[in-house]
Order: sequence, then structure tokens, then C-alpha cells
Amino acid sequence: MGQETEKAIPRLRAVECGFCGHRYIQPCTTATQAECPNMIAKLAISNAEPQASIRHHYIPVFYLKRWCSGDGKICEYSRPFKKIYDRRIFPVQTGFLDRLYEKKGVPKLIAQQVEDDFMKSVDTLAADALKLIETGDPKINSDQKYRSAWSLFLITLMTRMPEDVAALAQILSDDWERDLPRVRQKYASERKTDDPPTLEEFIEQKDPDHMARWTMNVLPEVMDHAAIGQSLNAMRWSVVTMAADAPPLLSSDRPLFVSGAIGTRTAI
Repeated sequence: MGQETEKAIPRLRAVECGFCGHRYIQPCTTATQAECPNMIAKLAISNAEPQASIRHHYIPVFYLKRWCSGDGKICEYSRPFKKIYDRRIFPVQTGFLDRLYEKKGVPKLIAQQVEDDFMKSVDTLAADALKLIETGDPKINSDQKYRSAWSLFLITLMTRMPEDVAALAQILSDDWERDLPRVRQKYASERKTDDPPTLEEFIEQKDPDHMARWTMNVLPEVMDHAAIGQSLNAMRWSVVTMAADAPPLLSSDRPLFVSGAIGTRTAI
């Protein structure tokens, strides 16, 4: 007689939770999630300060989206050397330079202040103002909030590009070099016995990023120029609507065209 065998019971296999990443046999419950180290860490991260952005768009995404085709992409042309290249990309993939507006030599929490507190605010309000302009909403003329927002955005287009930031840094560097003899003399007269012998050595030890940080401190003030903003607000605004069969247009890293001195009757 053959011996009757017991049926094999399938062995349970641990699987990875698609949400918390923890390996389990029974499905996660509220109780197990509360004790799961992975979940505790994820909740701590989600409740912390939002992550600062290091991808800084000098050509805002909201503007680039106006140039998209039906696939949500734009055609980017570039000429790094002699040959012209083209590729289809999403607006978020162009018009940026990582850490362009970063403050050097400060705690990580505030290093991206210019981008997160100033530039994002400028672009968000400008996007709202552009919607009013495109739809012919009279609020763009009656509500100073949106009119000023669009004027401020236009000013930033004259001052936010990488070469603009570099030019501002050079201007401040020239100012520093001009004042350096006086500062050197003051340092020599007030230097303590344990201080480095020269001003340059002192700065290199104590604050080597002071010029880069100075540039970022001044940049928002240059962009938010009250007199230029008031002149732009006071200009006559109009919108040109292209015919459906008009030739296609190109934009660039310099989308703003200015003719004449801002504030004069002939300025465009």
C-alpha cells in the first residue's frame, strides 16, 4: 500500500511594499506602517521644509509653453560650434542653468532664496498677467497688481540671463577693486595680532564667497527697478494677433526687443 502524502502548502514570499519600500508578508496596515522605519523616515521628509530648487530657468517654463506643438514639446535650435542642431524637447528641458541664482557661502536652507522667493514669485504672477493679456481681460489695465507684475517680468528679461548675472558680477568686482586700497589701509590699521597679514588672506579664510553672494544680494534690486517699472506701467500696451497662415515665428534666449530709451515717447 502506498503511503498517503500531505498536500504541499505554498510558502509565503516576502514582497516589497510599493509605497514605503518595506518587505512584508502580510499587506501593510496602519499599525504596521506606524512602526515601519521606512515609513517613519518618509513622513519625516514630507513634513520637513520643501526642497530648494537648483534648476534655475532664465527663460520661464510658462513662457516656453506658448511655443509648444500638440505633443507638448518645442523645437530647440542650438549652435554650440559651427553646425546647427535641432531637437524636440519639453519646455522644462531648456532655458536654464543649474544654480544660476544660488547664494554662495550661506546655509543650504537659504542658498536658493533668489530663485525660490523672488524669481518664482515674479514668474508666477507674470503667468497670471499673461493670461489676462491673451484673453483681453480689462483687469490688465485696471489692476495694478497684474500690470506691475508683467512690467517686472519684462525687466527681469533684461537682467536675468547668465551673461547678465556675469556682467553684474563684473561691475561689482570693479567697484570692489576701486575701493580696495582704502579697505586695505583700514584693515592694516585695525588688524589684530592673530589676523592674517593681508586683507586678501583674511577674506580667503573668513569669507571667500563674499563677491558671489554680493552679486545675488544686488540682483533682485536691479530687477525690481521702481522707476523702470513705473515707466513700463505708463506705456500704451497692445497685442498683435497673427493670421492663421502667417509664417512661423522663432523665440530666443533674448525674447524681449526694446527700441528707444524706456520712458521716452519713442520707446517700443
